Amino acid sequence: MLISLLFLATTGLGVAFIALALRAGFAGRSRLIAWGLLALWLVATGSVAAAGLLEPAANRPPPNLVMALVGVFALCGLALAGPGRRMAMSISPHWVVGMQGFRIPVEICLWMGADAGLSPVLMSWHGRNFDVISGLLGLALGLVMARRVVPRAVVAAYHVLGLGLVLNVAGHAIAAMPGPLQVIFGAENAPLFVTTFPYVWLPAVLVPLAIAGHVLGLRQLKLQPGKAAGPSSLAGSRP
Repeated sequence: MLISLLFLATTGLGVAFIALALRAGFAGRSRLIAWGLLALWLVATGSVAAAGLLEPAANRPPPNLVMALVGVFALCGLALAGPGRRMAMSISPHWVVGMQGFRIPVEICLWMGADAGLSPVLMSWHGRNFDVISGLLGLALGLVMARRVVPRAVVAAYHVLGLGLVLNVAGHAIAAMPGPLQVIFGAENAPLFVTTFPYVWLPAVLVPLAIAGHVLGLRQLKLQPGKAAGPSSLAGSRP
């Protein structure tokens, strides 16, 4: 119960970050449509998980992988398109980095889940998941960037590291999920919990948010002049 509540709270935080970014990237009716599509995605993915329709099968790719890819392509597509430019120019750089701190409670949930037998140890920091480093570094670096200028190379290195760490854990999850892509075998390693509610929102919402956040951060660095990043690096304001 405690794990579910913490995960729901973390998902709510992640959805709030997405909604704020959409507010920065869209205006008027387009903003309302974007928010509506976000709400529809949450309802649709949550409903199919609650109905038990995401069970993996030997003859098809894991449905959660499809969800994750849709989420990643949607959010990264926005980050690289016109709305992403408006996001990059209006959201302060330290927010883009610091919001990655949401990965800390995600990793706490996975650790608690592994201890309770809900999720595999493989997906926790006792296994092959080191993504908590991204959350801790992002939160710390974001706080520093809010107060002083930080070399762009440091921020870029953080985003590259964060991408590598989230792709590492996502790759292990795909490799351990029963189906045609499985190469890590053993029932104790299968992350079947992500096929259930509310944990379906880990691959459907939180993983895409982490990846797209780094993509937006790298684009922000490309758009801003100079060799440093900080609270005044861009002309925009905080979300």
